[in-house]
Amino acid sequence: KAMGAFASTGEVPKTSHWQPTVDPEAAKYLMDRMIEESGVEMFFHSWGFDTIQDGDRVQGIVFQSKQGMQAILAKQVVDCTGDGDIFFAAGCGYRQITHGIGYVSRLGNIDRVTAKKPPENPGLAYDGLPKPWPTRSNEGNGTTWWGSRLGPKGDGLSVRELSKAEILHRRFWWEHVAEMRKTPGWEQVYIANNCSQIGPRATRILESEFISDRAAESRGENAREIVGWFGNCGAHNGMALNYRTLLPKRGENILAAGRCVGAPDTIDTFRLICPCFVSGQAAGTAAALAVRDSVSPRQLDVSRVQAVLRKANVFIG
Repeated sequence: KAMGAFASTGEVPKTSHWQPTVDPEAAKYLMDRMIEESGVEMFFHSWGFDTIQDGDRVQGIVFQSKQGMQAILAKQVVDCTGDGDIFFAAGCGYRQITHGIGYVSRLGNIDRVTAKKPPENPGLAYDGLPKPWPTRSNEGNGTTWWGSRLGPKGDGLSVRELSKAEILHRRFWWEHVAEMRKTPGWEQVYIANNCSQIGPRATRILESEFISDRAAESRGENAREIVGWFGNCGAHNGMALNYRTLLPKRGENILAAGRCVGAPDTIDTFRLICPCFVSGQAAGTAAALAVRDSVSPRQLDVSRVQAVLRKANVFIG
């Protein structure tokens, strides 16, 4: 709000767990400024696809852009690609799973909806479950961030399946909103924009030093070498992040974070936005300390990571 951005105005029920509370364009601007202030040079329009290695030791990455192939040498690498593209190229072990391929639209003029409630049969989402039409904005600016549940399941690493899913989603949203506009009360609703990138929920999951699955959690093993906590609105109240979850079982000078860590039965927690924040901050902190201490992340004293995270107000417990 200090930036003059649109945010949740209080019209959204405080009990709701799934409402975005930031203006996405303001967030882009702010993150760009933060990157600049930190002294990091950002390369957009690039695609990382290979690694530079000495045995199992990762020494940099190779990426493709309109300039052709280029390389960046690095003392530490953090894979936040979501699909594990870098640890895959590095030869780290992983498990591939099939999950939903989602797509999000933002609907405009929701503040002009005059109906008090949606029709009894508002249409179906891809999983066959009824999806009520919105009657109020959840962004505070007349726009509603509206997902499509999980989307159709598919191979999120297949360019053919991703392309088909994107076409399917766009058609669904256009036709779905066209039906909305024929319904009294929703005549002025329109698609403000679709997401800029298709969203596979999960693809490759790192074979890490510590497999953070439900069995390990029930035994309390997650609560060792903790570098953060996060929760899921549906599955359970809170889950500890074990530092070893971010380390590949095989591979040096590389960590992973985001929706490519966890286990098949916990990925629906690890892949969510806030858990990605937590694992990303922990992995980035560990990488920086490993460089400073001239050790590999595997050799790093976890208490050092915890101390830095606590100073950043991360809850360790």
